[in-house]
Amino acid sequence: MSKTNNNLIFLRRFVILLFIGFTQLIIGQTNTKLEESKAFINTIEIAQDETANNSAFLKLKEKGVVKWNVVLPETGNYNIHIRYRAFNGSKEQFFLKNNDTIPIGFSMAESWKEFTQPFYFHKGLNTIGLQESWGHMDIDWFMLSETQPKVNISPKKQIFVKDINLPLVFKIDNFHQNIENVLLNDIPIKYSLEFYPYEESAVWLGISEEELNKFEEGDYQLKVVLKSSFVLANLSIMNSAEESKLTIIVPDVEHGSSVFMRLPSGKNLLIDSGKDWVRDSIVIPMLKRLQIDTIHTFIITHYHGDHDSGDRGALIKSQFNVQQFIDYTTFPTGFELKQDGVSIKFLNTDEDGDEENTKSLAFKISYNGFIYYHSADNYSGNQSRIIEKYPNDIKANVFYANHHFHGSLLPEFIIKSNPDIVLVQAQEAVYARSAYMENYRKNVLQKLNANRETTVETLLGLEVGATVISVNNGEDWWYRTHKNQHALFAPELLINKHEGTLKLN
Repeated sequence: MSKTNNNLIFLRRFVILLFIGFTQLIIGQTNTKLEESKAFINTIEIAQDETANNSAFLKLKEKGVVKWNVVLPETGNYNIHIRYRAFNGSKEQFFLKNNDTIPIGFSMAESWKEFTQPFYFHKGLNTIGLQESWGHMDIDWFMLSETQPKVNISPKKQIFVKDINLPLVFKIDNFHQNIENVLLNDIPIKYSLEFYPYEESAVWLGISEEELNKFEEGDYQLKVVLKSSFVLANLSIMNSAEESKLTIIVPDVEHGSSVFMRLPSGKNLLIDSGKDWVRDSIVIPMLKRLQIDTIHTFIITHYHGDHDSGDRGALIKSQFNVQQFIDYTTFPTGFELKQDGVSIKFLNTDEDGDEENTKSLAFKISYNGFIYYHSADNYSGNQSRIIEKYPNDIKANVFYANHHFHGSLLPEFIIKSNPDIVLVQAQEAVYARSAYMENYRKNVLQKLNANRETTVETLLGLEVGATVISVNNGEDWWYRTHKNQHALFAPELLINKHEGTLKLN
């Protein structure tokens, strides 16, 4: 291939927008330059810096917006590249795309750094731009490049239990590819699609209980065939829910935290109760469906309203028989509580911080070789200290994400944990947080999955609903999700073996 043809291919595949005197250079549109007058909204200051491209950059302060019209050669996915600096913490700004205003997150960067994220554009004229949200960020240049993001399915493992008889829902990151067929062990099945409201390139794929009941008990491969690719998930169909020694239920509480556990002794553990409306509409109704009247251990990790319901757990204490209450002042850091068949080791308490998030209880729960790590709302500084003081207590099968990935994150911490599942209780704002989108989804997962036979499963309540994890030991455990958590039912928790009979609690 000639050098001339290579240059033409390069010109077609890349569109570069340079913020230099608000002149817009678009390579691929016959090298047409759009001058300052074509930046039809321009309220951002231009500043000089020799380290910036052509020594000029945009200075985004408390208020500012800039827009351009660009012409793209084809409809499809394009990566938006933004070279930026963000001082004094991570930032959230608004990416403007035609009629859409999309929050995007930038991690802190005191020197120039590149942000990259795919978006879908149509052929021809498109309007793009940037508008402040958190402000105070420097922008050197934009670049658009053609891309075809990798499609994804979540969850990658699922269980359908016939005596629960609830439909299954999967989130498909399809990036505007049409779904053409769904197969269960190569047998076509009926399915439904619903728009996923929180990201522009995803759908919910539903499989009804009527369709799943047609299949016998056993293990199956679910294959979702898209226009130019496919995704796979493992699906088990069971006649009844299997009993286990330890059960963990993580409901979708949007922004906040609440986790329920049935311990091997048959006793109940509740970690946090979420916001007051979460407590009243999700947590308490779930506990009542499970016929629970006694909470043997109630842990509040810290006193923020999205964890203690704004009343320091008072309503939970009044409505249930709470026998033991634990907060960040109860035990010192490093203390290991052994009771009811499990070990709880506290790795962060009030002695490790100076405000609620840095004081919040972080701990690991161990049972028969299985480890659940709960990081509450700890920040990267707490995580760095835990790595230094307790390097052997980080490895986990299930990792409960810190601060819902809204706050700072030490990637090394999750990499050292090397979990099979990462649980995230967060609302849609998580998609505009660099801790989740950049540090975790790009950096952490890429490094973890490069050295694993099976990829890490990220279960975000916003996407999959409530998660139920059943544990016998570190090698024998499984999980399922319930999108309609208000119908969440765990029949295995209602049955206890006693003198050869089955009795309700």
